[in-house]
Amino acid sequence: MIVNKTKYTEKDFAFVYDRRKFGVNYYGRIIFSLMIDFFVIFYSFFILWRFFNRNVSRQLLPIYILAIGLIVYFASRSIYRTFTQKKRSIASYVKGEAKCTDRTMTFVEDGVIVSSVKNGLTTNTKYGFDLIKGYISTEDCLYIRTVLTDDREIYMILHDNCYAEGSKAEAIAQLKAVGAAEECV
Repeated sequence: MIVNKTKYTEKDFAFVYDRRKFGVNYYGRIIFSLMIDFFVIFYSFFILWRFFNRNVSRQLLPIYILAIGLIVYFASRSIYRTFTQKKRSIASYVKGEAKCTDRTMTFVEDGVIVSSVKNGLTTNTKYGFDLIKGYISTEDCLYIRTVLTDDREIYMILHDNCYAEGSKAEAIAQLKAVGAAEECV
């Protein structure tokens, strides 16, 4: 039997985030959003420039500056959030993990049982070996990639220094025996 009690770290979440596969639609939405945001900023400054180059009543200047300032602020904020999405996502995962106790991964004859306690609620989830598609072995971790029936990927992370029973070599041998393929980093 192989038992591993692991507390996920920021490094683990960064590794898993980098392995995510985004589709063409995702990148299309990001590019379209950035184009709109940059256009809005450019056009706002263009309108402000036209305001100063015309003989228009200066009484409207505070309203123009306030409106354009808000528009530029929200467009800039959207651009910033787009470029810091990875950092914010990882920080969110780490914050959620702080509420969780160590995860216990137990290899049984027909799968892996993942147990954890979060907010006083004990969760036991069993993943059959037929769902495990691959694994990645690094110098201090073993990442097991599981693909669920709705094509979502879940990673089980086993740190090398957290084995209560068994070892990393035994876990890899068990994964190879059930047909999981070794994947490159």
